Amino acid sequence: MPNEWILDVLADLTEFARKNELARLERQLILARDEATKDLTSTQMFARGTAHQGFEHAGIIYRANSGGANT
Repeated sequence: MPNEWILDVLADLTEFARKNELARLERQLILARDEATKDLTSTQMFARGTAHQGFEHAGIIYRANSGGANT
């Protein structure tokens, strides 16, 4: 996963929230981590540059297709 670094960032932020007794922020960061994990693992199913037939929903970004510098 080329973007799995975000999971480390979220883990660090979650630990910061825990140490500083920011319980609401901690819960939100855990939810964000869970969503990021789902998102990152779902993009692994598709090879880079392949068409995603049937996945043409507006607003969804398929990171596996991104050819930009941030991949």
